Amino acid sequence: MQEIQDQLADISIQLAMELEEKNRLLDEYANDQPIEKVVQARIQQLAITKVLVKVHGRHKSHLIKAHCDLGESYIMCEFFEQALYHFSIAKEISAGLFEEYEDAKQFHPFILMMLGKCYIEQQKYTEALEYLDKALKMNEQHIDKDHISNINVITDLAFVYTKKSNYATALRLYSKAISIIEKSPEGKKETLASLCLDVAKTHEALGDWKEAIAFQQKALELLKGTEGIDHIVLANICVTLAEWCTKVKDHKTALDAIRGSVQAYEEAYGKTDVKTLRVKEKLAEVLYTGEKVEEAVDELKGVEEAERALFGNMNIKVGKLCRKLATWLKEISREEEAKEYMERSIKILGVKKVSVKKQDVNMSIDSGSRIKEAEPKVAYRNASNESGKRFKSQKNIKKSKRVIIRKSNY
Repeated sequence: MQEIQDQLADISIQLAMELEEKNRLLDEYANDQPIEKVVQARIQQLAITKVLVKVHGRHKSHLIKAHCDLGESYIMCEFFEQALYHFSIAKEISAGLFEEYEDAKQFHPFILMMLGKCYIEQQKYTEALEYLDKALKMNEQHIDKDHISNINVITDLAFVYTKKSNYATALRLYSKAISIIEKSPEGKKETLASLCLDVAKTHEALGDWKEAIAFQQKALELLKGTEGIDHIVLANICVTLAEWCTKVKDHKTALDAIRGSVQAYEEAYGKTDVKTLRVKEKLAEVLYTGEKVEEAVDELKGVEEAERALFGNMNIKVGKLCRKLATWLKEISREEEAKEYMERSIKILGVKKVSVKKQDVNMSIDSGSRIKEAEPKVAYRNASNESGKRFKSQKNIKKSKRVIIRKSNY
């Protein structure tokens, strides 16, 4: 009988080792797969982990990790209800281990933070505040008030307060996060730049353009010296900077910023790509608001010609550009040219009149203030990203958009 029991024990040990190896291989597989396949891998890992814990006696902490990994993958797919479900289970298991497993107290704030993030994405800000506040207090209690792992929770809290229009509290939290980053040897310029963009966006909401511009410029300077930064990210930050500078009539800074954007877009996409043409149109608008109408007209003519070459003479965008050119040309008394462009505009759009008032400058390209700003970048939200967007993968900084820092991995 003893021999049979020993054989069964050996078989159980062998099976457990094989299952653990399978989990390890699934981890490696998930590192470079599309998110849909990552979800499938995490589902398999959770099933394997349940067997390891319930049948082979592995510690329950393994279940916490498995549920969190699956929850994170659901977040990346924007399946927030499913993510909430798994993080809630992880929370219950973790809370039950406080007495016997010290690391549970250090990992628990991460779970609470992720629950808060899920509620943010569902725009349930009251619930988000509850979990994020608990996460911060617990992290400060069990680690340290100035530990860099607090950055994620603090910035998420600040974001929620901006959504609730409590800008003073948001700015106080952002200031706290910046102080931690500047003091920490682990602090990175990308993270600090991301926070500066968040602060700039908050000052924009308050209409405090001087401070918004100052923090936008600080972020730009930090990122300019960062190895591997996407120049289009910088270009988009410059576009927003130009917009804000035109509001305070700082036309020189606005022009310098937008010209830098044009150069970056030309290098990245070419001089006649649609993306480049949109930025060149913004350059023309900045020139126009700075009362350099002649230069604005010349710039906009180049955009109109390129649009016509790309899309043909009867394109709607060409018609709108012709109408704008007619307005600007009339202002500088170039009546014949204005008439010519007006006739072309009417032929395309069927418009009979056009206002001669200055057009409102509407810089539509996003600043990337959660550095989300260009194509998807670092995992999870980087300073600033909206609902459903804040966890997109962001390579360039990203976004930061704030890579989640885990104090303990089980």
